[in-house]
Amino acid sequence: MDVDVDALVATLARAHPGRHALLRLLATLFTTAAPPSIHVHAPLSPAAAAPLVRAVLAATRTPHAAVHAAECLSPRLFFDRVLHALAAWRVDWHAGCAAFAGGRYSRGVDAFVEGLRAIARERAPQGGNENMNMVLVVEHAERLREKLPQLVVPLTRMAELSGLPFTTVFVSEVSWFDLRPPYGAAIDPLLIPFPPLSTRDAVSALAARFPAHPAPAPAASLSPYSPHLAPLYAHYASALHSVCAPFLADEHELAYIAAACWPGFVAPLLADWRAHASSDEAAPAPPDADALPLPGADARMRLLRYFTPALTRALEALYPRTQHAAQWAAATAPPPGLTLSALIAMPMTTTSTRGPDMDTDANADADTEHHTAPKHGDGDAGGGGDGHPHLTTVAKYVLVAAFLASVNPPKTDARLLGRAPDERAKKGRRGGRGGPRKSRGGGRWKVPQRLVGPAAVPLDRLLAVLGALMEEHDVDGPTLGAARDEDGDGEAEAERDTEMAVGRIQVSATISQLVAQRLLHRTTPPDRLDAPPTFKCGVSQARAFQLAREVGIGSLAEFMWDAS
Repeated sequence: MDVDVDALVATLARAHPGRHALLRLLATLFTTAAPPSIHVHAPLSPAAAAPLVRAVLAATRTPHAAVHAAECLSPRLFFDRVLHALAAWRVDWHAGCAAFAGGRYSRGVDAFVEGLRAIARERAPQGGNENMNMVLVVEHAERLREKLPQLVVPLTRMAELSGLPFTTVFVSEVSWFDLRPPYGAAIDPLLIPFPPLSTRDAVSALAARFPAHPAPAPAASLSPYSPHLAPLYAHYASALHSVCAPFLADEHELAYIAAACWPGFVAPLLADWRAHASSDEAAPAPPDADALPLPGADARMRLLRYFTPALTRALEALYPRTQHAAQWAAATAPPPGLTLSALIAMPMTTTSTRGPDMDTDANADADTEHHTAPKHGDGDAGGGGDGHPHLTTVAKYVLVAAFLASVNPPKTDARLLGRAPDERAKKGRRGGRGGPRKSRGGGRWKVPQRLVGPAAVPLDRLLAVLGALMEEHDVDGPTLGAARDEDGDGEAEAERDTEMAVGRIQVSATISQLVAQRLLHRTTPPDRLDAPPTFKCGVSQARAFQLAREVGIGSLAEFMWDAS
């Protein structure tokens, strides 16, 4: 059969980016002389290997049968699947669901070999294809070792047993040395590795899955799958890969997560487009896709920062299939009133900690910009209306302690947190006189820490500040579990209770939960063991002051070294 391998590979490479060498190898084998057996080892992306092999077989018009090893519970069922696919036999319900040749070719290995010869004889008068190679693709071949181990050796030697040009392709997550029988009867196949894609090829593969509709109607321009949104989808695919690739290398699973999150990602932009269409009273019909502007670099960065936390949660929910993609898309849809223009107007600290699956109120953005308390905040809920999740009392104390430790120098902890309230009121704050201070040398002005940004805080210092706050302001609360006597006799016992409360597992679990919610940012890698972990506060000053009022601390400025 004369096949232009170069043109075939060029066509298939557009649908499978990064697999050019593998496509050429398979196309060359299937169009010339393939070995009796081939083993494709795909340890990280098994779901992508079998479709690629089937695509090459379909492009080369090679008679083949694809069988999933997990679906075949008996040798008879396995043989029937292969013979029906090679003979193009369709089971008809009205004809009694009769198998090929009455099922006499599926009684054993010898009968199966005779069935293959019968199919080859039927193909001989149809264009002289008696010498065409027949291929059997066994997907998830590692299941054969569990269900049908007696078929591994005959399948590797099927070309020898039948006397026909027959090739068996094993697509498996495990290597051939773990799949082959312990004795040496099986012929070693041609081993072909299926490595994971590089970052560039993986992003290209994700972008190539965006549906392309030729010449859509103007009404379809407001659809999430409008061809006008293809450039934005490429940036979205790059962001998705950067978040999920360290934990997931299967491009099919990445495409599944991308398809579930894309409607929610592009919803703010579509809301802007609909607002633009409704405000244009002169236009009787929806605008054309070419007239709708795509977001610029700054708007795209804000949109990606807003949606990045949702990608992490989507990986945790969709990859293990604890939630369906349609159910996830419906549950994490952004608020209907959220537009891209409102998202751009949000402060950067707000957009980086919010996500489309949180209770977001776009009307509270103006209050956040002016550093005031949100209108819809609930003291007991911990701020459900301002875009943050509900927080427990311990979580609020941890965030307040992280904020104080991030903006205060370490040497001031003992002075600010170790003094009594009356001493703190008398001495005041060093930075209370307002404005940045000069350095000791009298040269450059020292910029306040709140303008520079939060500093990294070690875990032991965070726990020390947390213990000081809980000791002074949460005496009678449920966090400590003990109260201090009026005459001061229970002070030592209260201090011991504070140390126990700070060292409890609940505090460690709360810190981990706040890191997952992006309210705390861990700056050290998790695998570093030679130093304590360090964190940065992820809430703004207005949010920290609100949390301090909710837990009864009062004015948080008393604990700040420079509150200007």
